[in-house]
Amino acid sequence: MKRKVVQAISEARSLYSKIATNPPRIVKAFIDTETNVLYIIVEDRPDKAAIIGHGGIITANVRRLLKVPDINIQAKTDLYLKRMRIKAALKVLEDVASKNYSENITLFLEHYMKPLLESELRFPPRKIPQIAMEHKPQCIVAFSGGVDSFVSMVILKKLGVDFKAVTVDPGRMVITPDIREMIMTLCKTLEVEHAFIEAPEIREVLVRASRHGFSPCGQCTDLMFKKILDYASKMGTDIIVFGNLLPTGIQSMSMVDGILRVNLPGALAMTKKDILLMARSNGHPLKYVFSYGCPFLNALFRKYPSTIYASFDRILRKVRAGIMEPGFALKLMKGILKASIKGA
Repeated sequence: MKRKVVQAISEARSLYSKIATNPPRIVKAFIDTETNVLYIIVEDRPDKAAIIGHGGIITANVRRLLKVPDINIQAKTDLYLKRMRIKAALKVLEDVASKNYSENITLFLEHYMKPLLESELRFPPRKIPQIAMEHKPQCIVAFSGGVDSFVSMVILKKLGVDFKAVTVDPGRMVITPDIREMIMTLCKTLEVEHAFIEAPEIREVLVRASRHGFSPCGQCTDLMFKKILDYASKMGTDIIVFGNLLPTGIQSMSMVDGILRVNLPGALAMTKKDILLMARSNGHPLKYVFSYGCPFLNALFRKYPSTIYASFDRILRKVRAGIMEPGFALKLMKGILKASIKGA
């Protein structure tokens, strides 16, 4: 397989790259039989960039030449960093589990999260352990309808965890009828119980943001977390799973008022590419992938163009952390700029 990949890359680069550079150093190439994704492992990020090409043009042609549905290129340097982050997450897991907060939390961490993290240390490819225990942990998943939280549900479902999905609903300016229908459809597809949580407090923040021209994302995130925390307390659930890619490592799990908060993709040190591949293969329509933020935020960009910079900063955090490729970030930022132009 490696020889075929090297030949395809050489052919694609000869067509689109006229700059004389050394060929990318490919360590390993294989197809994941579960997903049919071609994994290419290279030495370093410059080798990865040489295979991607401007705007992904070389990768697209390698995919065409080899007739594979998708390609995931991983640099050894990035995999080393990923494993460091997972090991850090394992340390905080052991620390939290040792405190015996509850039987549910200990069960979740020691018998479900720990095998999952240990399996992810061997990525690629990704093998999610299927754990069958008579007594399963109970948790809540914060589901926005986006790919990150959707993939969190997919992983928990395959892992064997019992959970309920909840969506904080500030109203139609955030959860449009179209988004609401998509959320309900995806939960039905995964056979997951779901509930909407009304949030008039967030509507008030959005109204103030519309009047005074500030980015409401920070306040909205805090209020959404509080709403889900309150809901979990009322339901008697002491684990909440979020789809955040950041923070990773020791910051991916924490205790808040006796409730365990887990950023599942962050704990697994997943990248946006990982998320998109898993979301697509499990039925997410990827309808809003290149549209940053909620519908309200896009309307705010048009009214107050200066608010785009806070969103740019959030995107660049992921690029700096190495979990989002610059090309994908550029597409998101172009979408924001387009939304900020009145009448776009």
